[in-house]
Amino acid sequence: MVCEWGGLAGLFPIDRTLERWLRYKATEAAMLEDRNTRERITHERVDELFANPVTADPDAVYAKQLYLNLSSLSPYVSGPNSVKVATPLHELVPQKIKVDRAYIVSCTNSRASDIKAAARVFRDAAEANGGAIPKIADGVQLYIAAASAPEQEAAEAAGDCASTSNRNFKGRMGSRDAKAYLASPEVVAASALNGVITGPGIYKVPEDWSGVDAGYGTGLAHTTENELSRFVQQLDSLIDRVEFAAEPSDKPTTDILPGFPEKISGEIVFCDTDNLDTDAIYPGKLTYQDNVSRKDMAQACFCNYDPEFNGIARPNDIIVSGSNFGINNALVGLEVPRLVERLRAHFSSLPTGTEKRILTRRTGWFLTWDVRRSLVEVTEGPGGETWTEQVGELPANVQEIIAVGGLEAWIKAELAKTA
Repeated sequence: MVCEWGGLAGLFPIDRTLERWLRYKATEAAMLEDRNTRERITHERVDELFANPVTADPDAVYAKQLYLNLSSLSPYVSGPNSVKVATPLHELVPQKIKVDRAYIVSCTNSRASDIKAAARVFRDAAEANGGAIPKIADGVQLYIAAASAPEQEAAEAAGDCASTSNRNFKGRMGSRDAKAYLASPEVVAASALNGVITGPGIYKVPEDWSGVDAGYGTGLAHTTENELSRFVQQLDSLIDRVEFAAEPSDKPTTDILPGFPEKISGEIVFCDTDNLDTDAIYPGKLTYQDNVSRKDMAQACFCNYDPEFNGIARPNDIIVSGSNFGINNALVGLEVPRLVERLRAHFSSLPTGTEKRILTRRTGWFLTWDVRRSLVEVTEGPGGETWTEQVGELPANVQEIIAVGGLEAWIKAELAKTA
């Protein structure tokens, strides 16, 4: 789920609860016929993990710290059409938001335990109805699937059925006009029964509840020692950024692999939005279709974000968007925050009067990326300012994949080497 929020990687401390679960899975794997599964998780590997746990250094410096008081959480629903928008369930219930489809399907929330939780909602509804099996509300279509074959077998053995999804982006569930929400298995089950977004009635809002306790910092009391530690971390982080910006221009250059260009240039096409998800970039409904031509793929690009994109963008354009581009798959892009700030200062996408918001804009600005020198040069239109900024190096493995024609061609080339 770290990637779903735009992170490239996530590390979590391990505790005894996790160790017990890993021991259980190792014992379970040892009894399976599949050799790969048996070798993937063993008690020996668990021993190694706990003998050398991954921990942060005592003097580790962080760019940002956040805290969340778990005891203040209540059931939430994400959406519509964004994992970044979340609302307490009890605030949505009075709105009686109609549900047309309930998806109890996902790689994240379709474990046997999730299915059991959702099934409990149906069983409780039957019990409250004098034992009569409840029906899904009229007009609601319910879709169910387990996260994996083992999870489905476990659920079938228990007689349960249900879970939820982890993405609710525009067009993800079919129509761009549909509003998609994410919720827990229990909430999805209850909503399917009632035809509107609602909960199973298990959670009661405390009378003194004033919202989730979360924010920047550690959440610890403001003691002199804690404040001094926070100040030192911020100062170290600032020094690192200043030192990076002040690096000499004669630093070692990046090696360029054969077939990869030393410079990349093009006109900037500005998609003025943050958190542009991969379903907006390329529709999920086409992702697993093998018979889609390159031409059709190109025409589908960004169609969930802006249906007019294909008529605006041209070959060799450079797409610029806001922060968290490709949020749910943590896509790596060339990061130049100053460029986004300058574009937003010059081109406002907000509607004025009766004008509609411009989602995709040809800017007349040009960007040249000197890959060897890890430097970008931006020209802000005819007669406009030209400025440069240092960027990160493009690693050799990424160059190699692009130079051979993409990931599919690279995999074929690697397989050919071992043939």
